[in-house]
Amino acid sequence: MNRRVDELAATDIYLITTEKSFFQDSVYKKQINLISAENVKFGLVAEDEYKEKFGIMATPAFYFFDTRGKLVEKIIGETKFDRLLGLIRRADGSKHQSGGTN
Repeated sequence: MNRRVDELAATDIYLITTEKSFFQDSVYKKQINLISAENVKFGLVAEDEYKEKFGIMATPAFYFFDTRGKLVEKIIGETKFDRLLGLIRRADGSKHQSGGTN
């Protein structure tokens, strides 16, 4: 995602974690494109609050909401960027295709 975040410029992205140490982690600090993107927000949430809202604690987990806030798709576990991009474009009605792989 870090390398191709520009392809998601029209999409609001919320990256949340329950790990307090995440923001001091060297992996986080290397995600400069995600950190500097205006449409990407990072957040810390309590583990019990996360479990209450989403029901599981798998990493990574991707949740796709439509413009009304309705959950339309979820992916638990790692996946290709092009799959994520396809789901986002399908949800917003875009007919553009993505190239490349991740």
